[in-house]
Amino acid sequence: MTNDKTMPTSEAGRTIPRALREGTLRFGAIEVPCHVLPGGADILTKRGILRAFAGVKAGNLERFLERIPGDSESIPLGPSIRFRLAENNAVAEGYAGGVLIDICTRYVEALATGALHPKQVPLAARAALIVTACAKTGITALIWEATGYDRMKAGNALQDKLAATLRHDAARWERLFSPEFFTEMAKLFRLKLGADGRRPMAFAGFLAEFFYEWFDDDVYTAVKVQNPRREELGGEREHCHHQFLTAFARERFERHQRDVLILMRASTDLTDFRMRFDAAFRGGGLQLSLGVN
Repeated sequence: MTNDKTMPTSEAGRTIPRALREGTLRFGAIEVPCHVLPGGADILTKRGILRAFAGVKAGNLERFLERIPGDSESIPLGPSIRFRLAENNAVAEGYAGGVLIDICTRYVEALATGALHPKQVPLAARAALIVTACAKTGITALIWEATGYDRMKAGNALQDKLAATLRHDAARWERLFSPEFFTEMAKLFRLKLGADGRRPMAFAGFLAEFFYEWFDDDVYTAVKVQNPRREELGGEREHCHHQFLTAFARERFERHQRDVLILMRASTDLTDFRMRFDAAFRGGGLQLSLGVN
């Protein structure tokens, strides 16, 4: 047996990587072990994901997910990942860190619609706490911080973040925000959309606050520089901000749009929506803002 902690070993003819770093994610009193594999893949074990909701109690993750109300396909687990723990070389099985956010999102959605069993409400509260903690920095960044992997990348952190998030040139235009999204936004602003399809400038401020600034201030600053302004183009804006997003960033925006749309449907006006958004993503009052009956 090798003493090299990063060297892959073999099991049943397959190469199984050994974790390069490991640490503990902390969301208040909630603690979840986390791991980074060679190459930077962020991993949470099945047992670790369950600990986020049930303390140290172990169980069947798939059975746990089946008990959450909602579409069973809305949590795309993807293939499980087998790896060896850095501490003792034992083989563990887990999923990419983003799976935890998908599970938490399902719980928050079920809480907002009143679909949870009373015994599941405390689990939804834990889910909301985790989503709030991850909203600004992302689960991958948290895992890198907890394991010390971020210090290995510190010299190029901003450049790496922008490279992963923004394209150099604008992509071909494709719709990112659905027609229903703008219809719900118009209700919040108490406005009526015109037949010509033109949208009020206030909508741009909404997208800036609840999408681009929420995603990352550095990214928003950079995309504003990349995107030509009207005066530079003879009064017409050539691109939309989202045309500069990479596939990784666009996927996060699409997922965030689904979460925001749920809050918009439940809100009576912009002030009500902001309270609900703050509860889900910025640590505001949970019961009042999410409208729990």
